[in-house]
Amino acid sequence: MNFGQKRTTLLVIIALAGLASFVAPTASQQLSGVAVGLIALAVLTVLHIKNKGDRA
Repeated sequence: MNFGQKRTTLLVIIALAGLASFVAPTASQQLSGVAVGLIALAVLTVLHIKNKGDRA
C-alpha cells in the first residue's frame, strides 16, 4: 500500500467519522466520531511528514 492509497483510505475514514458525528443521536457518540476523525487526521499528517522525509 503506497502513500496515496493510505491517504485516500484515511480521508474516507475522516469523512465517515464526520458524517457519523452529524447523525449520532447522543453527544458522547458525536464526540467519539470527532475523536476518530482527529486521530485519522493526525496519522495522515505524520505519514505526510514521513513521506516528505523519505523523498529528500
